[in-house]
This record gives sequence, C-alpha cells and structure tokens, in this order.
Amino acid sequence: MALVDDWREFREDVRTLCDSFLTLSAASVYVDVKPPLFFANLYRCANNWMRFLITSQRHYQKQPLLTYNTPLMAAVITAEQTLLTRITSVLPKVPVPEVEYEDNFHLCWLLVLTAQHNTKKELANEIKSHLVAYENACEDTTKLDMLKALLGLDDLTENDFWNLFESALYDYSATIDKKTASASTNIPQFVAHRYLWFEGLAFLHLALAKGMTLPYSGIRYCPDEALKNMPENFYKEDWLFLPA
Repeated sequence: MALVDDWREFREDVRTLCDSFLTLSAASVYVDVKPPLFFANLYRCANNWMRFLITSQRHYQKQPLLTYNTPLMAAVITAEQTLLTRITSVLPKVPVPEVEYEDNFHLCWLLVLTAQHNTKKELANEIKSHLVAYENACEDTTKLDMLKALLGLDDLTENDFWNLFESALYDYSATIDKKTASASTNIPQFVAHRYLWFEGLAFLHLALAKGMTLPYSGIRYCPDEALKNMPENFYKEDWLFLPA
C-alpha cells in the first residue's frame, strides 16, 4: 500500500483494507464454515492495523484514535501472544485530549492486556492503572464489571459475568437493528458487524481462557465456530500491505 501525502487518506485506505478482512472473516464462518480462515483473516486485519499504528507514528507523526478498534478486538480473539505484545508496544499511551473517548481508550487497553498470558507485576500494575481510569471515565459500568469479573475483583462471579454479557448483547442487538434499518449506514464498514459481534467475541474468548463455561451455545452474533482456538502453525506472515 502506497504511503500517500495525506495521512487521512492513508487512514481511510487502511480502514477499507481492515474492513475487507473483517468481512472475509464473517464469510469464513457463515459461508465457508472454515474456522481456520476466520482466525487467519482476523490476524491479517490486526497485523496490518498494528503496522498502520507504527507507520502513522513514525512516518506521519500522527497518533490514531482508538475509536476504530475492531482490529484490536480481532487480535484479542486470535490470542496470538506475539501479535498482542507488538500491539501493546505501539498503542498510544494516553488518549488524545478533548478528542478521544477516554472510556473506549482504556477499555481497548484493558482487553488487550487481559488477553496477554503474562503474570509480570508490571502488567498487573498497568491493568490496575487503566481500570481506575476506565472506571472514572465510563457512565455505563456493564463492561467495566465484566472485566472485573474476569479479573476476580469486587467479589464479582462467573454468574455475574454472564448476566452482564447478556445485557451487553441486548444493547448490541438493538444497535445493529437500528443500523440495519438506516439508509445512511456505510455497508462495507457495517456488513461484518451485522453478523459478528467482535467485542463480544473478545470478551467470550477471555472468559473461556479464564476457565469459564459457556451457559449455552449458539449465542447471537457469536457463533460457536468463532469460539474455537486459533489453530497452531496455521497463520503465516502473508497479506501484509503496510510497512512495519
């Protein structure tokens, strides 16, 4: 992918690329029924987005907002530790003042940090720092309490997590219904989200990694095929369109 003069144009080209991989991931589940391709396309999305972060900072001297965070959710779903470590090394450290939604910023950090299989004290302290910042910034505490349940905080249990997840799923379903009915919805950006709840899948993969048990199968927007583990040695460094 060419590095155009206008960073905003470059950013939109990357968004189109990542959305295409997300659409392919949905098709891999619902059309091809090939979970390995689902994970491969998520990895390709996240890997190119990680390179976008690097290029934005080094070449354009720009800090991207985490408003568009689905590629990060894709990385959490794959649980590929090398990729997660590389992402945390290039993620912006603080939200852009008066521009970025602080609650979303800290939620992104918390999800990727929780996905890292790392018991270092520094990581625990980093999670604690973002958790405090997220709690101070968010109005709806549903996802905050889901994270606390995953981390074993505030006496929140596995049952609490599933009740909170159901509430978040209900809200997502309502949002998708509205976007489906709206004539202004950008179809290429929306189509994958019409069938897959990537944030929900990220939470589910974290819950399963913590040893929680799914209360039932066939969760809407979270098909069983998307809850498998990413196959070992399946993905290779292909479909890389951005420098790193």
